[in-house]
Amino acid sequence: MGRKHKNFNEMSVANGKIWNEQEIDCAKKKYHKNNISLAEYTNQIKNMNKIDLDQHATSVYVLPRENRDNLIDQLIKEFKNKISNFL
Repeated sequence: MGRKHKNFNEMSVANGKIWNEQEIDCAKKKYHKNNISLAEYTNQIKNMNKIDLDQHATSVYVLPRENRDNLIDQLIKEFKNKISNFL
């Protein structure tokens, strides 16, 4: 009756979401516009105003925060995490 759970080793992402190839390509494109580096990405988001920063956070599935510095730190952390997953 219950749902059959996948084995932990069969999961493709630790958050439990099973990503298909199209979603992975989409996630890569959000960060990898012209193969952007961490330094370029950091510079780019630090130069954004709060509205643009919130919109960018939403587009990469990060919850916008009231504190700008915390949001930038979280975006950089997510960027590092996503890039390490795709290398």
